[in-house]
Amino acid sequence: MIELKMIDPILKGLILNSYRRFFIVLAIVPIVSLSFAYYVEYILGVVPCTLCTYQRWPYYVLFFLSILGISFSRLSNILHKIIILNFAISALISGYHYGIEKEIFSEPKTCKVNTIMSKNLSVKERIKLLETIPVVKSCKAAPFKIMDMSMAVMNFLWSMLLLLFCCVVNLYYCKYAKANICSRSSC
Repeated sequence: MIELKMIDPILKGLILNSYRRFFIVLAIVPIVSLSFAYYVEYILGVVPCTLCTYQRWPYYVLFFLSILGISFSRLSNILHKIIILNFAISALISGYHYGIEKEIFSEPKTCKVNTIMSKNLSVKERIKLLETIPVVKSCKAAPFKIMDMSMAVMNFLWSMLLLLFCCVVNLYYCKYAKANICSRSSC
């Protein structure tokens, strides 16, 4: 088990000197994560499925919460707890997506295209109908992998790592921070 003594200097520099630094670090996380996702989508041309786009929402929320934490230090304790919940939600979404990839869970309806074409339609009407149907990629497919890990797995591991990091920081902050910044009852 990792003792707090090993990471003591890092956490002291990150938190006790200024809790704002913690939120600055957290504001960088969604910028990097979303930049990678958009790079894979727009530069490499990998079309995301519906769950892939859902996995991005916790990062938008994280960026907003981080900006609030940087701007309003009085809200830092409650924001920290919301951020921990946000990472847990992110891990749940990506874990669910991975379960669909491995066929543990069935695909939701949002990942499937239901197109019922009437036999009475002409060829032109069928083509027009096909042009109006949005491109929906199956959530079972994992077209982009790094070291045999899909982006859902990478997001799950990344979310769990950040969740653990935020929990350790919160425990450390509540244990060692000054009483006027973080009271024991609120931690």
